[in-house]
Amino acid sequence: MRPLITVVIPALNEAMTLPACLESLDNQQDAPAYEIVVVNNNSSDNTATIARKYGARVVDEPRAGVCFARAAGTNVALGQIIVSTDADCTFPLDWLSSIAQAFQNQPDVNLLIGNYRFRNGPFWANPLLEAYEWLCLQLHFAYGWTGYVSAANLAFRRDVFQGYDTSLTQGGDELFVLSQLKLSGRVLYRFTNPISTSSRRLQQGFVKTFGRDFLYSYLLNYVRSCRTGRNKAGTYAAHRYVGGSENSNTGIPLAARLVILLVTMTLFSLIFCLGRIVFSHIHHPIAFGVGYTALSMGLLAYATLSPHSQLAGPQAFKVRTKRRVVALTFDDGPNSNFSLAIAKCVASYGGKASFFQVGCNVVRQPEISEALSRQGHLIGNHSFNHRFTDYFRTGWRSNVAATSDAITAACGVRPRYIRLPWLFRTPWLLRPLYEMGLQPVAGSFIDLREIKQPDGVQMARRAAHRVKPGAILIMHDGYNATGADRRQTVIAVAELCRLLHADGYEFVRLDQLL
Repeated sequence: MRPLITVVIPALNEAMTLPACLESLDNQQDAPAYEIVVVNNNSSDNTATIARKYGARVVDEPRAGVCFARAAGTNVALGQIIVSTDADCTFPLDWLSSIAQAFQNQPDVNLLIGNYRFRNGPFWANPLLEAYEWLCLQLHFAYGWTGYVSAANLAFRRDVFQGYDTSLTQGGDELFVLSQLKLSGRVLYRFTNPISTSSRRLQQGFVKTFGRDFLYSYLLNYVRSCRTGRNKAGTYAAHRYVGGSENSNTGIPLAARLVILLVTMTLFSLIFCLGRIVFSHIHHPIAFGVGYTALSMGLLAYATLSPHSQLAGPQAFKVRTKRRVVALTFDDGPNSNFSLAIAKCVASYGGKASFFQVGCNVVRQPEISEALSRQGHLIGNHSFNHRFTDYFRTGWRSNVAATSDAITAACGVRPRYIRLPWLFRTPWLLRPLYEMGLQPVAGSFIDLREIKQPDGVQMARRAAHRVKPGAILIMHDGYNATGADRRQTVIAVAELCRLLHADGYEFVRLDQLL
């Protein structure tokens, strides 16, 4: 049987790291048919022997450089989807299955970009990486700009890829791929399930890693190579562990510590001086202080409560697509006949909905959750008690786990998505959710007053004018952790489905959109 996925792994003297990488791929759960191609790029150790021992197909590429290696692996690939990674990486158990599902559910996606985290790296490594990802997310959601890509966690459709530019020894295996594929289809970011990679390149310290490797050898050399066709930095020097330990020499050198300290002191000094200048020219410093405090509180509220904010971390609220699809989502259920009536209405137009359910409600009405799941709708996690104070208690993680357990008991399927009550989040709340295998999802309210049940027809007609392809719409089939009358929401769903269906929209589950 022809595999759906080909995993391409370039390898140069990777005898120490390759076994863990291949074992991680062997342990994938619910993965489609896949093959592993290890490209032996002039190794002098037993890299090729190890690869064959684990059942991988080995391709020899004598030309030095990761672009040559990835091109050689892609040229012999049998899969429809090419997955690019590195020999020093390990992967979440559902890595390949989630990649396959993303391409299957979204035919307009040509390129899927994931992220990674360093193992045993210096203290500055992952925070800097997370800050860069955060910046890229802001630009992507605000302007559609895609600037982040890593060849260690990259997947694309084979039939739309024209091939690597092997003259670009740095960046040709990721930046060039991004620039090519974003012209022919949609690029999808997925930053909630990172792979793990070694921190061996960071052994040389912050200054050399960032200044020499990233800025000069990678970024500037990529731009210069694209414009002039000349590569002046050569290929990356291979960094391998000395003494057989991945933990060796991961401390930050004294010079780098001094540079970080100097930069930090300079930034704080500039902020302090700016504050002194501003305050010295203000005649009413108390009023200014109150205004400044109000602005700060407003920014904090936006970061933690806004449906569209990415300041606290990645949380999808829409998808950029040309397909006329929309995800209808409902919070606070299950709620007896109101939940079933909403589901019936969506299904009457050939669609499916997504229900984010409160754990205690699921325990009270498991038959409603089971019926919705059996009908093909998606069931998500919405906390156990829907209490704001739970956010500040040590049992918050247990609260989320108890909800997932209740949904699993009722439906037989463990939820993969979560919507936090009131959409409140902080980086310290989101990180444990990713670790638990839950993807946070926000969206756009059809009407901020919908929770209070104004006229359903009017709500739907106003919302229909604002809907764009790829929207995630939020409504409520319950009220907090109680039932409540949701007749106007049922009316709004019926009218909204009628209007959007007439406009060519389809109603899909979140896992078919994200």
